Amino acid sequence: MKNVSKAIFLDAVACPTLGWLQRMGEATDEGPTLGQQFRMWQGQEIGRRARLLFPGGQQVAGGDMLVADATTRALLADTGIPSLFEAAFVADGLA
Repeated sequence: MKNVSKAIFLDAVACPTLGWLQRMGEATDEGPTLGQQFRMWQGQEIGRRARLLFPGGQQVAGGDMLVADATTRALLADTGIPSLFEAAFVADGLA
C-alpha cells in the first residue's frame, strides 16, 4: 500500500476508483499520460516560483514520510526559517 501522493490524490478526485487502485498498489502503471506529465511540469514550475518568491525557505526532502514528518516538525520549531516547501505531516498513521 502506498502513501497518498499528490498524483494519487488528483487522480482520485477525477476517478475515486483509480485513486483507490493506485493507493492499494493494484493499478497498472503504463507511465504518465501527456496530461499527467503537464501537471507534473506545472507543479515543478510552481515550486520553483514559490522558492523564488519566498527566499530563505527550506525544502523538506521527500521519500520516507516518517522522516519527512519529523523534519517538518523540527523546521517548524525553528523561528528563523520563514517558510517550508513540500512540508509533510503524518496524523493517525496517515501521510
